[in-house]
Amino acid sequence: MTDNPTGSPTENSPLIAAARAFASFVEPGDRNAEIAQLGDRAGLVLVHSPDDFDPHFARPDKGMTVCAQQVYRVLNTEMAARVSVLCTACETTAQRIATDAGATERTV
Repeated sequence: MTDNPTGSPTENSPLIAAARAFASFVEPGDRNAEIAQLGDRAGLVLVHSPDDFDPHFARPDKGMTVCAQQVYRVLNTEMAARVSVLCTACETTAQRIATDAGATERTV
């Protein structure tokens, strides 16, 4: 494995391979529910960028995704309900944000 100064898994890592294998067994509806719950916990919305077709997470008031791509459009409720894949970097960042938000709530 190559060095990765960000600490997040690289595209070729065993962790990413395992996550993709697991995702192939999950029903799209279940996966969509996981993505929606993660977005709610992290306070993020689903968006598209002009650079690829994968949905991304972004803060509702920002023009950039959490993986630093430009927001092309925010997905409406109907489009968000069909999402079953997500940018890996956005998912990892959202998990960190949700974890940090949960820790903050417990200490307040």
